[in-house]
Amino acid sequence: MVELTIGSKCRVYTYADDGKVKENVGIFSGIINIGEDSALVLEMEEVEGKYRIIPVSAVTAIDIIELKKVEEKREDKTTYFT
Repeated sequence: MVELTIGSKCRVYTYADDGKVKENVGIFSGIINIGEDSALVLEMEEVEGKYRIIPVSAVTAIDIIELKKVEEKREDKTTYFT
């Protein structure tokens, strides 16, 4: 099983307001909640220290470019999105 881990480099494709697909490349920093919605947090590749919050509902695909391995064993924290 592949898990998108914090520190992994990825490319996230999202729908833009104009109906086109936007490409975001960066380091996955985690998942946050905004009200009742969940969002991915990416540290943007082009500017260090700049973060982009992407609502999960806008994501069309994620390419994992470089997967960061988790060194320690942790409990299963399954998250379901509806």
